[in-house]
Amino acid sequence: MSGAVPASPFLMSDVCVPPSAELLQNPTFDGLAPWCTTANIQPPPDPTGGDRTCLLVPQGGNQWDAIIGQSGLALEEGRSYTARVTASAMPEAAARVLIPDPATDWPPIYFADITLRADGQSFSESFEAPITADSQFQLQVGGNPEPFTLCLELASLTTGGTVEEFEHETGPRARVNQVGYLPNGPKRATLVTTVSGPLA
Repeated sequence: MSGAVPASPFLMSDVCVPPSAELLQNPTFDGLAPWCTTANIQPPPDPTGGDRTCLLVPQGGNQWDAIIGQSGLALEEGRSYTARVTASAMPEAAARVLIPDPATDWPPIYFADITLRADGQSFSESFEAPITADSQFQLQVGGNPEPFTLCLELASLTTGGTVEEFEHETGPRARVNQVGYLPNGPKRATLVTTVSGPLA
């Protein structure tokens, strides 16, 4: 068509997608190294006959008495990170993903409690580091009522991720006097809403 303007290529020079970087070595457990475990965890074969990295975890004790972990994490204050775990447990078992604060026992830099099932469990959550620190990635699996076989497929910590904004629980929308009303006094209730104008 005469007079038509040639199409220009679509440029994305103004779009910036920050790259994510894996901070853990061997996150897919091709063997166990360089992951470390507490001495009470034993490496049995994969009960399904596959080549997964599986560990026998004893019963009882505290959650932190049985740990699979990796050191050498350099975290930066204010930067977001994403923790991911894919694993199974036979029988079902509780676990905790934890990144400790080296300056104190509690609270840690980050933690999340998860349940590992026989059919597998995938967990992913982003967080913002509150401090700059050299820390560890830990999967704490102690304190369960019976011994179990833990099979690991992924334990990952990457830079980046969207941190969900925390919203406080504000209770029911309708608020009334919790003590009571005078028999002949006014009886009013308050309705909690984000609407700025009249409701009726």
